[in-house]
Amino acid sequence: MAAAALLDSGAAHQNQMLQLLADPQKEAAFGRVVFDLLLAGKGNPPA
Repeated sequence: MAAAALLDSGAAHQNQMLQLLADPQKEAAFGRVVFDLLLAGKGNPPA
């Protein structure tokens, strides 16, 4: 039962990812978010 839920969740995430990457504007916006998060984390190294 739990394995099926995990597989369904994975499929849903993959579907969302494909929809995001299929739209160049959304892909670029997502890339900027990831880049900003990486830059924000650069000043706060893990303890």
